[in-house]
Amino acid sequence: MTQSSSSGRKLSIAVIARDAQATLAATLESVRSVADEIVVVDTGSADGTWEIAQRGASRVIDYPWADDFSAARNFALGQLTGDWVLWLDASEQLEAAAAQAIRQQIDSQPAAANAYLLQIKMPASNWQTDGEQAGRIRLWPLKAGLKFTGRVREQLTPAPAEAGLSPQITRWRILRSARDLQPQIKTAKAQRDIRLAEMEIQERGERLPLLLALGESWATLGEPVKAADWFRRAIAQSQGPTTEHLEAYYGLLTTFDSRPNSREEQVAACLEALKAFPLDAQLLCAMGSYMQSQGRLDLACRSYQVAVEHGQINQAAWHLANLEDVAIICYSLTLELQGRTEESCRVLASGLQARGSSKQLRQQLIELHVKHNRRQEALAEADRLPEQGILRDALRNAIRGACLAAQQQWAPAVPYLRRAYEAGCRHPICLRWLASALISTGDLSGAEPVLQIWQGVEPGHPEPHRLLELIAAQTAGGKTRDKTDDAPPKESTPQAKWRIINSSARPHPTKPASAASGTPHSDQELFTR
Repeated sequence: MTQSSSSGRKLSIAVIARDAQATLAATLESVRSVADEIVVVDTGSADGTWEIAQRGASRVIDYPWADDFSAARNFALGQLTGDWVLWLDASEQLEAAAAQAIRQQIDSQPAAANAYLLQIKMPASNWQTDGEQAGRIRLWPLKAGLKFTGRVREQLTPAPAEAGLSPQITRWRILRSARDLQPQIKTAKAQRDIRLAEMEIQERGERLPLLLALGESWATLGEPVKAADWFRRAIAQSQGPTTEHLEAYYGLLTTFDSRPNSREEQVAACLEALKAFPLDAQLLCAMGSYMQSQGRLDLACRSYQVAVEHGQINQAAWHLANLEDVAIICYSLTLELQGRTEESCRVLASGLQARGSSKQLRQQLIELHVKHNRRQEALAEADRLPEQGILRDALRNAIRGACLAAQQQWAPAVPYLRRAYEAGCRHPICLRWLASALISTGDLSGAEPVLQIWQGVEPGHPEPHRLLELIAAQTAGGKTRDKTDDAPPKESTPQAKWRIINSSARPHPTKPASAASGTPHSDQELFTR
């Protein structure tokens, strides 16, 4: 831990933990260099949490768990001696850049007049997403008199503004552990939260945070009808367009995803939400997805356009960390599907100009150029990616090969793609088109290791897995395949690429989730003449 700074202001880190031996060490290490004290409150661990805390914290204190998160947090607050408090849960890590920025902010600001929202970032649950994040007040002056209330989904009281503090949204990130995505962990937390929320409802009556907690928990447990009921009750209780009101709509929309015959009801709910939050980017992307699934590309395109040009993101609600990129790519794809290729390219180019360096947008623009055999344009965009040295040259070869393969010139494409692959290029565009070209020229055994590597580069992507299964079936059946000119690559659609799915994070916002660029062929095209 750091020595007290020249400003004399001390930063205290507070952590409550229980059975957190798998993650606690990393949590404490992430703040060790900037904290003046670290206090861990153990609420009844039965594993090695206490020993890990003793090695990394200033003090470790036992506190009997009383089915009340606020009670445990308030007890921890009472043990701190610093001027500022930063809260971390035992499965979180403070990003290194955020740690340094916080230390500098505390040391340099003349007065303790602000409370800071840090972005709580979930890891991506699969290859489709960049993960979600939401702003939460985690850093404030310890002398402000703020306390927690609520057994679960606890909140600070009084509100920071009422305590004379100005809430400040920051880009500082706290990273959640991938352990939080494990099904057994999510299930246990959901069951716990239901129990705590029901206890508090019996004691104090229904309150909006408790209704949201119940909706989120039942959704996690695979009970969408029960979840929808709680989210509707939360919407009915909401007073005005607040963050909790918006989160209730996000949660409600996700409950329809597992009920395929509820699309009309889902669209109606989204329209209702947009009346209250007409420029919410996440809702607009959801509506675009629904319209595209109904074949209304004109309305889908309009929804995405409004999201790109006027969309707003509530930083305190859970949202995709790269939501701006998602909206731009959806807009571009719907334009492309309508044959408006030049407009599609301009949308991506404008997005890159506005967003600075976005690897996702640039890769999408490269894919579009490749599809239309614009080799020079694709190469120019590839040169702006971070690949260096031999990998840059390899990527350029992959682009050349991909352009040929996109025109079904499979045999000429293979040498370029193979040369890139052998030089170490593992960019998805190389792996996808090389595998496709090898399959299209009958080299199934050569395609197999490429598909396996593609699986590692984009874990969870369904296409390499499906193609590997089909190769295995072909091999087991003793079938061979002649060289063939397959049908042109099928265009991936926004509905395939950006569909609204249940979030793996807590809570469950509606979000567009990427399905990446897709393979250039259907299974039938690859394995039949």
